[in-house]
Amino acid sequence: MAEPREPAPTGRADARRNRERILEAAADVLGADPSAGLPEIAEAAGVSRATVYRHFADVGEIRAAFVAEAREIGRTVLQDFLPTFLERKPGMTTDELVGIVREVLPLQHRWTRLIAGEPLPDAPLIDAFAPTVRAIIRRGQQQGEFRGDLDLDLVADALMTLALLAVRKVHAEGVPPDRAAEMLRVYFEGLRPSGRR
Repeated sequence: MAEPREPAPTGRADARRNRERILEAAADVLGADPSAGLPEIAEAAGVSRATVYRHFADVGEIRAAFVAEAREIGRTVLQDFLPTFLERKPGMTTDELVGIVREVLPLQHRWTRLIAGEPLPDAPLIDAFAPTVRAIIRRGQQQGEFRGDLDLDLVADALMTLALLAVRKVHAEGVPPDRAAEMLRVYFEGLRPSGRR
């Protein structure tokens, strides 16, 4: 995947505003039609094609910018939501983990608008949140809350796929966050050792 470009080298306020307008428009345009190109994005943003090309060479670079935003959101979740759960003794509960999901699901970000129109989860988005998810699973395994015989990477990837489905259900189909979070409760319960269910 193409790496996102830095904002235009001048760093002028209008260049930054244009970049933001382009990304805002791209989230809506690509969310509605994943096959849309830069001309459609330029029109929706109210800027010239040349302005779009100054910031992004192609749609791949725009998608890369959204993935970079998702990575930052993942870091924020890790910093803001997880420390109390990762430091707890003896460990976290399924209710607490589902509580995190309920807090995060309704949050509206550009990438949530983008993936609403995508038919399948985007591997780079899974990668963006992987460190956060692995931290949850690893700690749960260390504390005996989750089965230790399960492969950490497979468990984390499956959880991310399910989480992205929940995001789509909330942002594209209007499913209430509480209901979408219950999908993840079922998954978390399945990770528990039989004696702790």
